Amino acid sequence: MSENKIYSVSELNAQAKELMENSFSQISLCGEVSSITKSKAGHYYFSLKDKAAEISCVLFAGTVYRNKIRQIPDHGKEVVLEGYLTIFTQRGSYQFFVENVQIGRSKEGELYQEYLRLKKELDELGYFDQEKKKSLPAHPRRVGIITSPTGAAVHDIIHAFKRRNPTVHLTIYPTSVQGENAPKEIVSAIELANQLMDVDVLLISRGGGSLEDLSVFNDRSVADAVYLSDLPIVCGIGHDTDVTIVDWVADKPMPTPTAAAEMISTPSIDEMLLKLSTLESNLHNRVLSRLREFTQQIDMAEVSLVHPKERITNLKNQFNAYSNRLVSEINRTIDTQSGTVKVNYQRLLNQSPALKIDQFSKDLVSAVDRLKQSAANLQDKLAARVDSLAIQLETMNPQATLNRGYAIVRSRKDNTILTDASSVLPGDKVKAQLAKGKLDLDVESVSS
Repeated sequence: MSENKIYSVSELNAQAKELMENSFSQISLCGEVSSITKSKAGHYYFSLKDKAAEISCVLFAGTVYRNKIRQIPDHGKEVVLEGYLTIFTQRGSYQFFVENVQIGRSKEGELYQEYLRLKKELDELGYFDQEKKKSLPAHPRRVGIITSPTGAAVHDIIHAFKRRNPTVHLTIYPTSVQGENAPKEIVSAIELANQLMDVDVLLISRGGGSLEDLSVFNDRSVADAVYLSDLPIVCGIGHDTDVTIVDWVADKPMPTPTAAAEMISTPSIDEMLLKLSTLESNLHNRVLSRLREFTQQIDMAEVSLVHPKERITNLKNQFNAYSNRLVSEINRTIDTQSGTVKVNYQRLLNQSPALKIDQFSKDLVSAVDRLKQSAANLQDKLAARVDSLAIQLETMNPQATLNRGYAIVRSRKDNTILTDASSVLPGDKVKAQLAKGKLDLDVESVSS
């Protein structure tokens, strides 16, 4: 029995699909269109035949939009199709996927073939690489427009800028956009704009037309000028279905002149005002939030801050409490000693001559009176000392000093208190705290 590999139908079709797509990728196919139908999704299905054979073809709606295909195949028409061959693996049938369409073999067909040739050449040279595209300024203030000054495109562009952002300054570089002199004029305009550098971005534009009308934008010299431009270039040529070499080379291709102007003027003044209003509202809310936080911090600091008068009152109360305790202790000691004296006195009366005892008693009474007087004097001295300290504390209160017209001057740089005029220089900024309010001051001169 043979040892050849046994394929499933799916495996065979998958490998055949890979081989076919690799062998017949990006080819051109000519023939006559037959039995064309359009699906609800916008896809075109038809056959392409010659005298001896035919092949199934598909032109997807997405390909029509993406490649801006202007001419759709029609029954009985001779066409040249660009695309690739593939296999529909579920049925094992093969078909041609169309990517571009050329109707007939007229002069326009020759131009289209030249367009395809130049497109392939420039693609291989890297003219279309996305990493080489220059970024457009976010808010261009000066826009250079390379177009015909009498065409409809320039009026559409100016109207779009006036409607969306009239503050953008427009500079017209008048050129032909059709004819044998047009490529040279467009190249000169691009080079002039790059020499002057008086605009932020260039817009190359014209209205729609046939492939022959748009041939100036498929010119190699124009493509080179766009590619070598230091200024970013936006392209808005023709209608949605028109696509030129300049579209591929430009930093930002747009489907129409109006669409290009609207893209450059994005955001519009209304959009910028709305964004500015939103930023203003957000900033206002953030400032209010921060002010509320600072107010809470000040309130908390104020609660913990004790006023000097309140501090003095607390000290007075503490002193009075200590003084009362001292007097009470003295009185208690006197009472205790008096009791002891009386006991001893009685003992002396019992054991000593009366006169001596009487004398001792008088001496003791005198000593007690002196002790009480000394205690009273001590209490008065202590009270006077407390009053003196209270007056000193009040005098040392910074607020009292400020109330007499003095000020506390601080450096605005590090907030340190200034006590020496030589520590500042003319032109320094300081701030002065008064009894009520603060002043921000600039030093004009310094004297010792």
